[in-house]
Amino acid sequence: MKIGSYVIVRSSPSGCWAGTLASLDKSTVELTDARRLWRWWAAKGVSLSGVAAHGLHPSRIKECRIAAPVSRALINDVCEVLAVTDAARESI
Repeated sequence: MKIGSYVIVRSSPSGCWAGTLASLDKSTVELTDARRLWRWWAAKGVSLSGVAAHGLHPSRIKECRIAAPVSRALINDVCEVLAVTDAARESI
């Protein structure tokens, strides 16, 4: 992943986050303008990969629970980092 790109990360202890990649060191990721994804429905598919590729389901957007952004988040025990398309980023 390229520093400065918008990503979704998944961590067992802290859940899923979306934000701009500031650093990646083994299983620790730092994001800026980070938002926790509490509950989501992908526009296509059912997985987090679907959210990264296609964004949130437009007819279920009110059911999604996306937290307010924080300026920085340091996320440990990251097991997945997904690149996010521009269209998906807009929906998040």
